[in-house]
Amino acid sequence: MRRLAVPVIAALALSGCEAGGFSDQFGGAATIATPYGVASAIPTATGSFAGVADADTTVIQDADGNGYAFAYANVDAASYGDKTVSSGTRGQYAITGVLPGTALGTTPASGSALMTGTYNLVVVGTNASSDPAGWTVSRPSGTVTATMDFSTGELAGRSADGDLTLANPAGTGFANGFAGTVSYLGTAGTFAGALGPDDAVATMTGKDSDRFFAGGFAIAR
Repeated sequence: MRRLAVPVIAALALSGCEAGGFSDQFGGAATIATPYGVASAIPTATGSFAGVADADTTVIQDADGNGYAFAYANVDAASYGDKTVSSGTRGQYAITGVLPGTALGTTPASGSALMTGTYNLVVVGTNASSDPAGWTVSRPSGTVTATMDFSTGELAGRSADGDLTLANPAGTGFANGFAGTVSYLGTAGTFAGALGPDDAVATMTGKDSDRFFAGGFAIAR
């Protein structure tokens, strides 16, 4: 298991915005020989996922236990929500989840913030191939900065390397959770997580014909 420490994200009350949800994305056995895709799942407190070896998992966590975990592994596809295949069929999946117990405080209803931190991903390049042996796997990371308006929910973010962008349009607010869209090297996806007055933790997933990815970001004022 890869365990990467980040600065303390928050030491606030155990209340407020908890992890939100997002749509899992899968490839079908009808279009590719091996089922594949991305999924959200709740890891254990130490960052493990059911049926996934620790060696395939990365955990991003601060001293207070806030953070996320992600993995790329061969797992039972149906157990991770892939309804395109029958139970017992195994496939290649990028999986991510906010660590249970992550608590950053109550999301403000007004004001704005500039937050900076890091992102980490596992990225699988399929190269339009049906054979996982021909896929490429990388684990990029970098610095990411985001500005957000708590009253409107507008968010705009970008990584220092320019590979990752984050967005959420004004008017949607964060009352129903901290969520929005992402793009990594042009592959669209979503993010969802927890937002406090001074910090945010979120997971990210995305998928298209060229690649699929899972991971997250942790940012603070």
